[in-house]
Formats: sequence, C-alpha cells, structure tokens
Amino acid sequence: MRDDVLYQRLTGTPPYDMYHPRLIQHPGPVVVLGCLNWDPYCHEMRRHKKRLIGVDPATTVDIPGVEHLNAVVTPFRGELDFYQEGGGASLLWHHRPMKARRVKSITMADVLDFAGAKDLAALKMNIEGPEFFILLTMKRPYADQITVAFHDRLGNDPALPTARDAVIAHLDQWYDYCRLTAYTLNDWWFFLRKETA
Repeated sequence: MRDDVLYQRLTGTPPYDMYHPRLIQHPGPVVVLGCLNWDPYCHEMRRHKKRLIGVDPATTVDIPGVEHLNAVVTPFRGELDFYQEGGGASLLWHHRPMKARRVKSITMADVLDFAGAKDLAALKMNIEGPEFFILLTMKRPYADQITVAFHDRLGNDPALPTARDAVIAHLDQWYDYCRLTAYTLNDWWFFLRKETA
C-alpha cells in the first residue's frame, strides 16, 4: 500500500511526525487538529518558524507563539459530549466508564476562517473519528499536505475501514499518498498535493 517513492522523500520522526520538506517554504500556516500533548511535529514546525494553530478541547499546555482553539472539529457547529481518560479521548461513548463534558464543536471552515489563509501548508489530524467526515466533505485541496490518523477500529465498527478507503479514493483526485504505519487503534497516512491539483 505504501508509495515508497513518496515515503522516501519525507522527513521528520517516523511514523506520525513526518512531513514533506516543501512545507517549510509554503507561506500558509500549519493546523494541528488534536494537539493534546504538542507532539514533536508541533515543536518541529515552531523550529521552522511556521505559524502553528492547534485545535483541541483538552490541551492544557500553552506554547508561546502558538494559537489555540479550545474546540473539536466536526461537520457541524454546536456542542457535544467529549469523553476523556488520561491521554485518550473520544467523541463516542465507551463501554468502560469515562467522564463526559460538553465542548464546543466547530467546522473546518471555521478553522480556515480563523487561519485567514486560503491554503494551509499542512494539516495534521488525530481527532478520534471525525477525520472521516471532514476529509470526505473536502471540496478542494486546501492543505498542501495532510497527515492523518484514521481511527479505523474506534468503537469496533467494521464499516470504518471502508470509510478510510472512501476517504483515500476521494483525496486521490488531488493528492499522492502513502501509509506511514498501522496501529491497533489507528492507521497513519500521509497525503501530498499533486503538482497539478
């Protein structure tokens, strides 16, 4: 499944902190959806002096110069239940006891408006499920590159791998892609905008 030619052109820490070097020259900001612990990817973007916007309702660590939206990104605006236990979180009810709290829900259009940029240098997503809806409803390639964790087995729903395949087929019109790795609960992929898109 992995496009080894594209994979070999990536830099960063494998598997999910990888990016294509052209990100550094792209004038757009970097948006990270699901930035709870500000992983090494975020610190790498700051080192390259990229404008960094994080969106996460559970982030408690502030990094100087990083913009943060305290919300979740879904296909709709409003509020919803957010379940969190330690470093894990979900928008889906879990069979084990987890405390829920109401959080603000915004759309990807809201994030792009906040960024004030037509195009993003990069979009990184680790958002526990809404990635399927967000990417399937893209009407144009507004990010030069996308790193996404598909939570295929979230809630043990057998339809989710099919949803992942639908997302990949949709993005194929604008992006080259490769699989970064597969985990038990999520599957990391990288998408790079085609030169002609």
